[in-house]
Amino acid sequence: MHCERDFPASQTENKAPAAHQIAEPDDKSKMSTSILTAALTLGSFFKTLYLFPKNDIQTMILPVTCIGLSGALTNSYSRSSSPTQPAEDIGCILLRAPHTFFWVYLNVLLFSISNQRSPKAILEDQINKPWRPLPAGRINSASARRLLVLLIPALLLISRYILGALEETMQCLLLTWIYNDLGGSDEHFFLRNIVNSLAYFSYGSGALRVATAAPNSIPADAVRWLCIISAMILTTMQVQDLKDQAGDRATNRSTLPLSLGDKFCRYSISVGVLAWSLVAPRYWSLGLLNSSVPFVLGVLITCRLAFFRSPQADALTYKLWSLWLISICCLPLVRIWPDSQLFSVWQILGKAKYMVFLTLSLAFYLILVRILRHRRCFQHHQLAAAHATKTSANGAAEQCHEMAFSDAQKIYSSLFNKEFPFMFMKGIQFALFRQYAVPSIASVLARSNRLSCPKNIPLRYAETEILFLEFALREWGSRSWLQAITRTKAMHETMRKRGIATEEDMLFTLATLATQPVELIERYEWRALTDVELCAVGTLYRGIGEALGIEYSTFLALPHASNEKVSLKSSLSGLQFYHALHSWQKSYEAHAFAYTPDTHLLATTAMNFFLCSIPTKILKSFSISCLTVPMDLPLRTAIGFSSPSPTLARIINASLNIRRFIILHMLLPRPNFLTVRRTVDVETSESLYTTGDKESDSYIKGIRRTSYIQSPYFVAPTIWNRYLSPTAVWYRVVGLPVPGNNDDTDYQSSGYKVSISINNCMAQS
Repeated sequence: MHCERDFPASQTENKAPAAHQIAEPDDKSKMSTSILTAALTLGSFFKTLYLFPKNDIQTMILPVTCIGLSGALTNSYSRSSSPTQPAEDIGCILLRAPHTFFWVYLNVLLFSISNQRSPKAILEDQINKPWRPLPAGRINSASARRLLVLLIPALLLISRYILGALEETMQCLLLTWIYNDLGGSDEHFFLRNIVNSLAYFSYGSGALRVATAAPNSIPADAVRWLCIISAMILTTMQVQDLKDQAGDRATNRSTLPLSLGDKFCRYSISVGVLAWSLVAPRYWSLGLLNSSVPFVLGVLITCRLAFFRSPQADALTYKLWSLWLISICCLPLVRIWPDSQLFSVWQILGKAKYMVFLTLSLAFYLILVRILRHRRCFQHHQLAAAHATKTSANGAAEQCHEMAFSDAQKIYSSLFNKEFPFMFMKGIQFALFRQYAVPSIASVLARSNRLSCPKNIPLRYAETEILFLEFALREWGSRSWLQAITRTKAMHETMRKRGIATEEDMLFTLATLATQPVELIERYEWRALTDVELCAVGTLYRGIGEALGIEYSTFLALPHASNEKVSLKSSLSGLQFYHALHSWQKSYEAHAFAYTPDTHLLATTAMNFFLCSIPTKILKSFSISCLTVPMDLPLRTAIGFSSPSPTLARIINASLNIRRFIILHMLLPRPNFLTVRRTVDVETSESLYTTGDKESDSYIKGIRRTSYIQSPYFVAPTIWNRYLSPTAVWYRVVGLPVPGNNDDTDYQSSGYKVSISINNCMAQS
């Protein structure tokens, strides 16, 4: 009251209109806000209607629409000689394409809402598909039920008076009730597939009637083709269950992969997809060219089912299956292509069908190479992840923080004998030259006369190769592995007692064996080793070093254990050990490499040994220059080898790059049955000592080599090794010995016996 008396009357009068002027924009703002809110609500509603059948667009809506349109364009799947519709009818059919899509979409939408509204379905979707409307909270179960109640009569009215196909709509409603409300989806996987196949028949026949605007029932030709498609669904639909196994297991759902096993499910899908890829084109009498798309997709699906088994990979395989199903549904259209001027280009290609076939075959082969080339790398990661004791989101390096020696050895053996057999063995051989470049090591080896004399080196190399393969690749902790480790350790102990080898020299020898194959692979192979594989290499050689008693903790720059109660060896990862060993090796070479007559003698003798089958001095000199290309300058200087010419180095590097490209893009990976076997076991009853154990005394394992250099020590004189193998043929040409040429005792073809060698060392000591 007091404030009103203080204002003049004129001011009071002017204030009321101002308030009225402000009220008008407020009303407009409220109206626009309400319109915007209604638009957003309507948009959210339509998005919800889209999300309900989103997963079924590729697998149900598009294939069924293709069934209806392709049937209409081919005169209801007529198999007559001229099934093409008149031009005016084709225009009408294309104009009815939106009607066909809309009818299929409404029926699938109704099925999806009914399928997703139960509590069990919501629980499953929270695991497998959390973006769906109900688990995402866009709509609740009660609202979904009300929407379903409104949609059923609306769909029936639309089918009766607008789109047609009322009978098929009622069939779809019946199958939806059986599938979702009577337990058809959960009772048994076979019943589920039967209902799905019947649903495809009903959806397909309804889409065909809508596309053709036919009031009567569909003809017999269309019924037969729809039965074939239903049979395809019955035998391959379980592909959708592979990616959802986690949610199905949580809800105790009966699916084929959970009931009969994942492997059987993949096998059944592969057989079904390949069989229908051949049968369906044959039904339409299509040639090889016209049926190539579903066949290539079928083979691709089969390969993915066999080699890619993660949930993400199975989801992509399911999409490829949907694309394969669409290609099958479009096969009737392919049959009428020669009668259409729109596909004259295809006619031209058909005249060169053999060239097209070769092109498609080549494309398929290159795709297959691309799919399978890295398969073994994935297997190594799966092996490491399956037995990892430490998990983290940081990647593979954390997964392999603690790798068991047996797992590391399996990965190393796979790299050695399957993935990179050539370059791995060359890396082991190049490691010898790095060892010879250290004067302290070279002087000991030169004095022994076993590696510096050309007559002695074949036997010493054969024995060393067998011992290395035994303790590196033989099953960790087995009797044969222990024998090889004991034999090698006895040699080291003798050298330690005599003071002719330092601990650094032994660690350096171990380091070269671990790192040289890896370096060659990184430079010249089609891929480098991953952290998991490097972890396996480091873990294996750390274990070998510990088994041989080689002290490394005082030389390597290793991280300290985070917990004082945990030893350094138990907390050290294989990847950390490998990098520390490699760094120490480089620093050791920087001050240890030096030229001496012994280093040159050993390197020259070894080079002549490896190139013993080169016939002339000119070729041998050229081969030596080629082999020095991978060597670095400090190594060549220390062993007294000259550097190759820049032109030769470029040629060698270019050749290796071409080899890398060909292996990566054009060659399939080595199959398991072609695994390189460098040694074979031989059981013999000869025994020089007894232990009281009948099983171990009666049979001492001998070891034979499958290949050799210069002299066939420990190689069986078989027909293949003597006459048929490329090595035997070439060695006979250049005059080198082959197995069985001389008395068997000269080359000990009965095999190398590690246990006897151990016993001899024990007797000498």
